[in-house]
This record gives sequence, structure tokens and C-alpha cells, in this order.
Amino acid sequence: MLGLIVEVLPHGSFPRQPSWSPSCCQRPGGGRAGRLTCPDGVLIEQPEGRRHDPTRQHRGCRRWLDGLTDGLGASAAASAGAVTAESLSDPDLGYTVVSIPDGLDATKTKVLQDYVAYDKATWHLWFTREGLDEALARSTGSTHDAIQRNYEAMTKHDNPPVKVGVGSIDVSDDTKSADVTTCSDTTEMKSTDFQGNDVTQKAAQKRSAILVHMVPRSDGVWVTQNETVLSINECTAEAGK
Repeated sequence: MLGLIVEVLPHGSFPRQPSWSPSCCQRPGGGRAGRLTCPDGVLIEQPEGRRHDPTRQHRGCRRWLDGLTDGLGASAAASAGAVTAESLSDPDLGYTVVSIPDGLDATKTKVLQDYVAYDKATWHLWFTREGLDEALARSTGSTHDAIQRNYEAMTKHDNPPVKVGVGSIDVSDDTKSADVTTCSDTTEMKSTDFQGNDVTQKAAQKRSAILVHMVPRSDGVWVTQNETVLSINECTAEAGK
């Protein structure tokens, strides 16, 4: 924040060239040379013996500065935004996050965001047969191998919607791994072969409780290492388990 400083010299001297300063709204002291504070942020330097108490101007500038910083804080918070089920969903993809855990700290929130990014990438691949590189980049270990293998064996593509609920996120004490419990609801999903024929299998229309094991990459991004199916048609996306 910048204020304009104009020094007033005694004995009728001309003022020096104005200069910009990061200081603003400094409360004047008594009996010494200092700065007057004006509501518009202009600071006027005065020599000893020529000062007066600009109390009203100081209050005006203080209110102005407080309002500005409050506004900047609110803008920053709005820009950051809260992580919600809605913000994680992707209507264009047909991917809906129904529920997420409450009270997540910063690390668990990052795990949640990276898990959803991985899940979106893989569903985008199965829906469109596009985006293999992104899906592979979001995975490692056995999951990475399974994605590559299943992609090469594809004879059909799935069609949205899919609903997902995240029930819990547990991060190890050394933050070297995390387990995410989810419920993936594909009860409304259908499948089409590359000739356009409906090849939907009833067994694929289900609710799957899945334990997802994730590890951080060197750049801090959490990637999926393996998935374990815990149950079929016993979980709900609303509960996430």
C-alpha cells in the first residue's frame, strides 16, 4: 500500500520532491518531527515545532485502511473457496460427489482433492477412451498397471452418470500414505461398444465400497497405489461407506 509523502520545510522553503512510501496511517507522536496522516492516505512530513494533532484525519484514514484490508481478506477467502462436494463434482463429465467428511485438516483436504482428481481422470478415460496419460500420472504401482492393461483391452466405453461418496480419510503419522474409504455408485451407468450397441451388464450397475491406498509423489501430489473392494451393494454414496 502506498502513501504520498510531502515534506514541509520551515522558513518558506519549497517542499522537496514528493516520494512514495509503503507507510500509511502512522499515529503521530508528540513534540518531534513526524508525519501527518490524512484520510486519503497522503502523509505530510513536518519538522519539529510545526506539528498539530490530526486526530480526526487519522481516524478517517484508519477506517479507510481497515475497510480496504477487510475487503482484501474477504476477496482472498472467496478466491480460495471452500472444498465442498459440489465444488469437487463435474457435471460435464457426469461425475457427482455426493458426500465428503467434515472437519478435514489441510493434509486430508489435499488427499481428498487428489483422490477426486484421480477418480475423475479414470472415469474420463472409461467414458471417452481419452486421457490415458492423465490417468496414469494420477496412479502408481498396481493401479497404474491395471489402468494401462484395461485401456489396452477396451472394447466398449461406459456412459455416465456415476456418483461417489467419500466416507473417511486416514493419513499415516509420517504422512507417507493415506487410506480413503469411498462408495462408488454406478447403478445408472450403461455401456456402449465401439459400434454403438448397448452392451450394459447388470452386474456392473452396482454400489462398490472401495478402500483406496494413496501415496505422495515427490512434488506433493497424492496418487493411487492400489484399490481394494470391500463390499458390493452394501454402501451408499450419501454415507460414503
